[in-house]
Amino acid sequence: MTKTSAQLQKAQKLLDKVNVDLNELKNVEDPVPVDVRTLEDEVTNFDKKISELESRKTPLSSSADKAKQLVKVIEKELRNVEDQIRVAAQKLDPYLEKLARVDNEVERAKQELKHNKLKMKEFKKKLADRRKRHADAEKEVEDTTSKAVQICAEKIQTRRTAQNIESEIAQIQRQIATEQRSLGDQNEIRKIFLEKQSQFESASAEVYQLSCFLEKLASMLADRNRWYLRTRESLSLLLRCNFDLYVCDHPYFSGHLNVSHSSQTIEPVLQADASSPAMPDIVQSSTSSRSLSGGERSFATACLILALWDLMDSPFHCLDEFDVFMDLVNRRMCLEMMLKAAEKKRGRQLVFLSPLNMSQLHIGVSPDIDLKIFEMAPPRDQNTSKNKSKK
Repeated sequence: MTKTSAQLQKAQKLLDKVNVDLNELKNVEDPVPVDVRTLEDEVTNFDKKISELESRKTPLSSSADKAKQLVKVIEKELRNVEDQIRVAAQKLDPYLEKLARVDNEVERAKQELKHNKLKMKEFKKKLADRRKRHADAEKEVEDTTSKAVQICAEKIQTRRTAQNIESEIAQIQRQIATEQRSLGDQNEIRKIFLEKQSQFESASAEVYQLSCFLEKLASMLADRNRWYLRTRESLSLLLRCNFDLYVCDHPYFSGHLNVSHSSQTIEPVLQADASSPAMPDIVQSSTSSRSLSGGERSFATACLILALWDLMDSPFHCLDEFDVFMDLVNRRMCLEMMLKAAEKKRGRQLVFLSPLNMSQLHIGVSPDIDLKIFEMAPPRDQNTSKNKSKK
């Protein structure tokens, strides 16, 4: 493209030169006629030149036209290339921005690297200085330690300075001198010290023995506490089982016993049997002793007392006014239950006191039970009587 443009420019210059010469020849004024023959010769010469120039003009014009067409094609290709370059430049804009940022970061990193190198040199210089000071300090510590070992073989960790230690040593020396002047001879003091030391050692041995004895007592107490907890749980389980057995003697009730060691309470809970023909209107429910009727509470109390008697190793058991609020049927069932319990406790005496009459109960007694009923005389101005049953 560059070579064609140069040829085109060269041809254009030659054409312009021919046109200029032609215009000059056309614009030349006719001189004063001198001689026709001379003029004819000049005209002939000029015609020859014109013909030569025109002959040269034709190929130059054709080459110039070709060059112009070639220039147009090349310019068109150049515009296409420029468009491609422009599109590529637009695509490269974000990359150029990133490249600019990267260049900025690289420049900043170079500056930081230069700064860090300076800091590193300073740090190395300070480190060398500190190492030298550390080596000097270690040497001084070794010298001081070798001197201190001559006085005290054991190393003592402390934060006090040497001046403080020296002042303390001087103060202790003054106190030693004062004590020596006030207390007397050093040998006598050492003798007293040895005596006190022996007394202290004997007292320490006694304290150690007592501490061992206390530890043994604590261990025994812990064992007893564990044994007590196990025994309490087993007795609670036996109490609940015995209560359940006694309550089951009643045909219309069942129940259980709530034993709480934390609150130190024992609460019987009865449950009425709704399927019983004798109690058709009762809905099966669990009730505590607070919501029981008087007869039910007396029955539950009698069951609880009998369950407690099973856990006691006593030759005598006595129960007073156990059937005050009971009807006739519950009295008979309760008394039969108590007599069955008495039959199991052979070799023991059970006494039941009741203010009510026993003649209407018609209780069947086993021949193995030694049952005796004593009826006391009615008190003065009262119609009630008290029956005393004694096994």
